[in-house]
Amino acid sequence: MGKATKRNRNKKKSRGSAGGPTSVPPNHNVPSTAADTSTSSSAGILGRIRHGDPRVRLGALTALSATVLSADVLSADADAAAAAASRNDDIMGANSSRSSKNNSNKKNVSDGLLKAIAERILDPDVPVALNAAGCISNYTQFSSDVEDAYDFSAGSGSNIVRNSSILAGIGEVLLGRIDKCRIDIERMGQGLAAAATVAASEVAAAATPDHVEEADIMDTADANTTDTCSKNKMRKKKKKTKPTSNAVTPHNTVEKMMRSLDQQWVLANLCLTALSALVERSPTALERLGGDGHVSLINDTVGILSLAAQFLTTAGSNGGGVIMDDATTKSVSDAASSSARCIHSALDENLPLLRSLLSTPTALQTLVSTIESGTMPSLARLHCAGALVTCRHLLPRTASSNDDCLDAKLDEMDGVVTSVVLPLLVQYLDYRPDVANALAARIMASEKDILAEMEEARMEREVEKEVKGRHESARSIARRQKAIKEQKRAAAATAAVEGMDEDETKGDSNLSKAAQERAEGGGGGNVVETAEDLYDKAVEAWRASCLPLKLAVEVTANLCAGSGQDQVGPSFECGMEDDEMMWNSDDEADLVAASSASSSRGAAKSNSKDEKLFAEVVRMNVPDRVVEVVKAIMSMSSCGSNSGSVPDVVGEDLCELLSKSCVCATNAACSVNVWAEAPEASRKVWSDLCIMTKGSLGDDSIAVAGRAAVISIMLSLLRDRSALVSSIGEEDLK
Repeated sequence: MGKATKRNRNKKKSRGSAGGPTSVPPNHNVPSTAADTSTSSSAGILGRIRHGDPRVRLGALTALSATVLSADVLSADADAAAAAASRNDDIMGANSSRSSKNNSNKKNVSDGLLKAIAERILDPDVPVALNAAGCISNYTQFSSDVEDAYDFSAGSGSNIVRNSSILAGIGEVLLGRIDKCRIDIERMGQGLAAAATVAASEVAAAATPDHVEEADIMDTADANTTDTCSKNKMRKKKKKTKPTSNAVTPHNTVEKMMRSLDQQWVLANLCLTALSALVERSPTALERLGGDGHVSLINDTVGILSLAAQFLTTAGSNGGGVIMDDATTKSVSDAASSSARCIHSALDENLPLLRSLLSTPTALQTLVSTIESGTMPSLARLHCAGALVTCRHLLPRTASSNDDCLDAKLDEMDGVVTSVVLPLLVQYLDYRPDVANALAARIMASEKDILAEMEEARMEREVEKEVKGRHESARSIARRQKAIKEQKRAAAATAAVEGMDEDETKGDSNLSKAAQERAEGGGGGNVVETAEDLYDKAVEAWRASCLPLKLAVEVTANLCAGSGQDQVGPSFECGMEDDEMMWNSDDEADLVAASSASSSRGAAKSNSKDEKLFAEVVRMNVPDRVVEVVKAIMSMSSCGSNSGSVPDVVGEDLCELLSKSCVCATNAACSVNVWAEAPEASRKVWSDLCIMTKGSLGDDSIAVAGRAAVISIMLSLLRDRSALVSSIGEEDLK
């Protein structure tokens, strides 16, 4: 009866309406477009994001993080946009500026949706805030809407893909959440230490036998009496109530506080990662923060660094009664690395932020203490070193009328760089081919296992398809399987009878080995790692070894670049004409004259204020170590004609490392005049580089990248070392 009633109601609704369940006639003057549908769906998701129930908000944000705002989807959209832009440039020719301008207005995520997600970062419900921060982190790292895109054909640099005010608003929200995380972490850390102390004291009190001795004394006194009632009373007193499973114990309290603390560290890491990507990809958003935003940025990042140092030091010494698990320790380390990366990226060509940092002496001291700390992660220490190097090179640009004060600041900063930064760079500028080969072989083995699993899955699908194609009945399948089982039982019984004559001890050992294999193989409920899990761990181990080296080379390249000139390059703030960006043949004579003057002067291109610092750089053999990194990569057993022996992940990282090393060495050749200054020293470097150019390239991308890096370094030496030119013959150039 219910189904009939529902059918009757549906018929009544459908009468007199050709467009749907309602009786409102369609409006032919307003066409229905896909934009209307997207707007309605966007309004629906906005309502769920701003819903009063945190479970609804969490579900909406989780769905977004897995679909529209996932890293894979955003990366694919960015690649598709780049490919479309290149096709338009090839097809449209001179009209490509109009096409790129139209494409620049297309956004992957609407402004309203982006604002709604950013609002949830400040949500009081931590899981909701975590998902919102994850969405924004993916967006700032992988979306093409974040990058500043300038339209020089329009005569100004104001045409940006995403409105910078929206990105600056996201930055302010991230700073607000980071500040709240910093306060909550500090409060939870104090509470956790107090709770751990109470739990430790209660455990110690429970282990003391004082109450047992008192009970024994009372038992002895009761043994001399004949009063049965008093004995029963004493027995009742000695009975202890067992705690229920729901009872709140100090140990459970510490565990809950540790989980809450871990969530705060993860949330801080996500917000710092998003802010770092926003700073690196959209400098205009950082400029709009300014003023109080710079102060908040310094206080929050330096505060997280200080707290991370305290927690990691406590975890390393097991002091204070607080022992962090591996997950919490990793969260703290990641947050410290992201915080140092954020301040490092924000200081790039940012004089206002540098002035704010110099006005906060505790911030500089925190950076120095982070570098000197052995418990802090490598990436955090190297990012802090890069921040100090950037401060040192930007310091001459803050010069005022008081030059004596500037010289004192430079001497102080040079002392810090020499005593703290340079030893750290020397420590990490070390490439080990044997370790690299072992890690690469581990990745290759994992890739082979994945391919083997894929082949097995393919064969299983083919077998299933073949079985289904037979159209065999269930009864015949059961009979066939029963016969197979009976054959297996008979074979097992025969093997058991034959094995009765064997030694019992040998049988016992075999049984114990079989039991152990079952336990190790997951028979006891243990999790068995798949080939993909092993591959992810292998890649993580490789990157954990390669990323510090790449970052150390980047910091060294910045260090060897020096303070530079007052005008480094064109500024986008003043706008540019087409003629300024294009080649002008009238300037060719001026360029040739400038090149001749430069070669006659030698390599006098560095700032005179950097001479003392560069002398220490050469004394510690920093440029030579970079050249040794290139030499070690080129001499790897995997480099050469056999290019297929290197996994793609390893090949990409090594090519990037060679490129960064090339930039570093060319900066040293151009700015560090005392490096390879003597004819003997420059000749030795040249000879080492010539050896790296021998041999065939083949199809090996690493060898090609290494050869390009070596040739670039050689050209820089020829251009900036006049003594080297006179000592090189025709045979050396072949």
